[in-house]
Amino acid sequence: MTHPTMLITPYGKAVLAFPFDRWLVESIKAEIPGYSRTYDPATKQWEVDGVYIGVARLLLTTVFPDAEIIDESPRFDRPSTNRTGPKTSYTVLHLLPSAPPELVETAYKTLARLHHPDRGGATETMQELNQAIKDIRRTS
Repeated sequence: MTHPTMLITPYGKAVLAFPFDRWLVESIKAEIPGYSRTYDPATKQWEVDGVYIGVARLLLTTVFPDAEIIDESPRFDRPSTNRTGPKTSYTVLHLLPSAPPELVETAYKTLARLHHPDRGGATETMQELNQAIKDIRRTS
């Protein structure tokens, strides 16, 4: 019997291994499109594309709350050691203060998709992004 695990790879995929559970298998098939998931009968593992990692994680931990989640993905939200100056709303969005409003909105949406907790991102990073866009919208 396999201990339920999810390995989030550095390549934007997740590999799930778990003891057979009919509801979980049917839910994966229902919630994750066929083009974003594969099953390897030899290893009895599912592979899920990055966009659906949050969904797969939620399904797995719903059935197996003690599932081991191993995250080997690169983290771009870690503080940089060579950062200069104070953190501003624009630096949170990786923009210059001269960025046009359209670019600000696009940067926010892109970063929000990457760092949303439902997709495996950090809650703190998402909160920083939300505060940054709120501040910028208020001053514009």
